[in-house]
Amino acid sequence: MRLLLFGLLILTGRLYGQTTQELEVRGYGRLKSQPDLGVISATVTTIQKDFGTTISALTSDTEKLFVHLERLGFKRDEIKTNNFQVRENKIYRNGNDYDSGFVGSQGLSIEFENTKSNISKLIDSFTKSPVEAQFSFHFTVSDNLREKLQNKLIKKALNDAKQKAKLIAENSNQQIIKIKIIKYGTFTVDDYGTYNGLGLNMQLKESYGVPTSSLGFDIEEMTFTDYVIIVYEIK
Repeated sequence: MRLLLFGLLILTGRLYGQTTQELEVRGYGRLKSQPDLGVISATVTTIQKDFGTTISALTSDTEKLFVHLERLGFKRDEIKTNNFQVRENKIYRNGNDYDSGFVGSQGLSIEFENTKSNISKLIDSFTKSPVEAQFSFHFTVSDNLREKLQNKLIKKALNDAKQKAKLIAENSNQQIIKIKIIKYGTFTVDDYGTYNGLGLNMQLKESYGVPTSSLGFDIEEMTFTDYVIIVYEIK
């Protein structure tokens, strides 16, 4: 009798193991959004005969650009400096390198609200820069917008996984019992949470004198993606 009962328990376990399975589904979320922040980057460059004069000239030109940007309404602590460097200026002539003083450069960057009026105003102002400098624009999203987009992406990814699991189960005569595992945030950076967008990227010098009215552009939307992996128990 005990032997018979033991055999029934083993049979029941095997039958249960045969009738319960796992279904792993990857759900994707995808959104497009206009970037809400623009970033302007400026680089001031100077070439002088000696090291000390190069630093002095670079400091003076950078300060002029600071004042110019402050007149546009930017606060000094909103203007970030980067990539300060001074190096020997090498000139290649007749197969030989010659020292020709020093070249110094200093980078600045400022974030601003991404609107066409702001971009036009900035471009117009930079064509009237008090110093010779190169300017370029790129676009990104604020932390606040990024958080909102991520929340929407997660919801879309979950709904996508749910719809896929339901479709697969119904068309394979299976029934979804419950969610066993949800995986999110355990992947490499290249695998999830990516966004792409080109936007406007241009360079201007004060000497170019480009009229603002001749610059027609539309900022390209950025594409954001994210995903979750859900393991369902089915029978």
